Amino acid sequence: MNNMDEGKEIQPHLDIQTLVIAPRQRREIAVGDADSFKRIAVQTTGIQAVLWNEGSITLMTGDPSTTITFTPELVPDTAMFFMREEKRMGGNPFKENDGIRVWEGDYAPVKFSKANLIRFLKEHAYKSSVDIIGKVKEMKINERRTTTESMISLEDDNNSRTVEEQELTTNLPPKFSIEMPLIQTPEKIITVNLDFEASVVRETDNWSREKGKNIIQLRCVNARERMHELMLSYTKLVPEAIPKYYGRLAVEIAN
Repeated sequence: MNNMDEGKEIQPHLDIQTLVIAPRQRREIAVGDADSFKRIAVQTTGIQAVLWNEGSITLMTGDPSTTITFTPELVPDTAMFFMREEKRMGGNPFKENDGIRVWEGDYAPVKFSKANLIRFLKEHAYKSSVDIIGKVKEMKINERRTTTESMISLEDDNNSRTVEEQELTTNLPPKFSIEMPLIQTPEKIITVNLDFEASVVRETDNWSREKGKNIIQLRCVNARERMHELMLSYTKLVPEAIPKYYGRLAVEIAN
């Protein structure tokens, strides 16, 4: 040993070529029916709180690696009236969140041909505030086009502006209510009264160009209220001693 190395502590050296870290495992339990949700809420120990909103209910436990969420499965032909709408004008259709945001209602309208609407109502309308099927069968549409031409410059006969307005009117009730199934299982059916606004519009393609065919448009105007009532009723399946909060749990999984 060299005399210069005497008295010096030899430092260990570790060369790491590859380091593998296993991510923390998470369990995301999605419950789809009320009976299963009630059983898991009663049998799961350590539930600290309940977060609920119009879309789902989350049971918060002391274990952050486990998430229990209840999202009821809606009848598909009723659920289509509960789709949120975000409409934009004047933007690039290939760019997300482009253009001017336009509000026409919280939930997107659903469009029907006359024959399809009659068939849909016969299959899914339990009860209506009016004889809506009869009204659709007897529906008449009046179309009026008005063309207005104004001169922009008095010195040039060819310098004018033409505005064409189109108005569609119908004897279809503009507002009505329908009782429809919202939750359907082999054991029971939960129905709700949905309020609709009806109008007749021109069918358009993906570029908002008119195709010349008149169609019926239904927009549900109380969808949020009905979902709020439904989810609030489901929170009562959880033991009363567990605190319940209106909100949403965001889960982030680290790589």
